[in-house]
Amino acid sequence: GDVIILLSNDVRLHGDICKETVRLLEVLPNKYLVGGRYLDFNTCWNTFGDKIFPYLEVLLLAATNDVWFDLGYFDERFVPSDMEDVDISTTAISCGYGLAELPTHLTTHIGGQSIGFNPAREAITIANKEKFRKKWMEND
Repeated sequence: GDVIILLSNDVRLHGDICKETVRLLEVLPNKYLVGGRYLDFNTCWNTFGDKIFPYLEVLLLAATNDVWFDLGYFDERFVPSDMEDVDISTTAISCGYGLAELPTHLTTHIGGQSIGFNPAREAITIANKEKFRKKWMEND
């Protein structure tokens, strides 16, 4: 179909997530990125000084093919993990797209199962936060 749904490997699904995601995308205006959780408060991941970047947690992200193409997909600077969700959400907002949350009862995010929580991951997170800061705040 016309919808691409990305799902993290540490998410449990409750119900027909594909049907619910497509249904939500059909009722929203065509300029939306849909995700599992919308976070617009200080999560530590998304706060730089006094600026908070709202984002959809990458446990699940969905959009039409056209939206993904317009957003340019994920920025490879953030491989292998961390900050890619804050970045794609910031890209969406900067392109005039909205962010919409799926009903929270549809997913449970276990968290930390892909690469765990360890010193190596902490180093990646710190490096990617700096990449994000440079990308989105250096010209402020």
